[in-house]
Amino acid sequence: MFGFVLVLCAAAAATALPVFEFPAPTGPFSIGTVNLHLVDEKREETQVLRPRQRRELMVQVWYPAEYSGRTRFYRAPSETSFRQTRLALVKTHTSSGVPLADALPRYPVLVFCPSWSGSRDQNTFQTEELASHGFVVVGIDHPYGSELTIFPDERRVATALGDWMDFSTDETIKAAVRTANAQLDIRTADARFVLDELERLNRHDPSGLFTDRLDTTCVGIFGHSFGGAVAMEACRVDSRFAAGIDMDGCVFGGSAELGVRQPFLFMSDDTPVPGTAKLATLSELQQRRWRFLSQDLSNIRHSLATYGGYYMTVRGTRHMNFSDSPLSTPLKQRTGAGPISVTRAMRIINDYTLAFFNQFLKKQPQPLLDGPSSEYPEVELEVWRPGDTLQVHKTS
Repeated sequence: MFGFVLVLCAAAAATALPVFEFPAPTGPFSIGTVNLHLVDEKREETQVLRPRQRRELMVQVWYPAEYSGRTRFYRAPSETSFRQTRLALVKTHTSSGVPLADALPRYPVLVFCPSWSGSRDQNTFQTEELASHGFVVVGIDHPYGSELTIFPDERRVATALGDWMDFSTDETIKAAVRTANAQLDIRTADARFVLDELERLNRHDPSGLFTDRLDTTCVGIFGHSFGGAVAMEACRVDSRFAAGIDMDGCVFGGSAELGVRQPFLFMSDDTPVPGTAKLATLSELQQRRWRFLSQDLSNIRHSLATYGGYYMTVRGTRHMNFSDSPLSTPLKQRTGAGPISVTRAMRIINDYTLAFFNQFLKKQPQPLLDGPSSEYPEVELEVWRPGDTLQVHKTS
């Protein structure tokens, strides 16, 4: 009986926590990847008390490859906790260190910014798809912010951050915004430094992989959750970022107040918004949360009304649908996924991301961004022109 119970438990665990598969990329290219350790000699690490320590980053680069090699696993065993050990068994569609594809002389570049305590590879479903269509994609680990950063000398740096926003009181909200703005400055500087390093590697990569192969005049940036705020702020302060996407993230810093001039796409889940009558029945904590989110949406609308851009809502999604997380278990309550099919949501996110960057980086017009799509009835797309009032151009 004891053995039978163990078998049942093992079967239940395998069902709830499977060794999952990523959706197959749809582009014509194989995918290569390398990890890079970058040190910013001009910047001190301000989040620890060690004098003269420079800011260090770990980044992962996905790129169009000439051919496939040995499949890389999602996480190395050293990068997983006991509860995450199965992630070391999950295969990606990426090969380590294979040559860059020769189909084009240079490839446009995209920088990916993870969530509040997320990791550089948290959107592998998306970075693989983009690389398969001819983009070089660079994901960033932000030490002391990302959940865990592991350097080549085996130093392990865990996040020093607490939970996301604290809506307990007006004062805790103000304190959380101060922390978020401080992180925004650090991560925006990280993104700009990564682009500096990509420009340097394009001039001369000691490994020979990226020398004269990166189109650093054609750069976009995108991020999930807080990473979306970083993408928006990076566009505001650095014109080298020609276009950006915020995937279901609140906005902070100067860009929240001033907006962003570059072509920008805001993706949103469709968490139901309470009306005035419903709002009055909620707890004070919930009311503070919704007031904060309402002000955030107002800031986004101000940017769209001033400079134009896109705002899309994907029906059936929740916040974590914009990451790899829902693949980890079919128990959607555990991952924060919405009722939409996980792979369907990923397909929608990938197709609109690809269309946006193809149009604004590769200068290839994309009908998907012009109006409603019979292929994607779940999507409500708002197209804003510069100078619009809050009379929104709905294309749903």
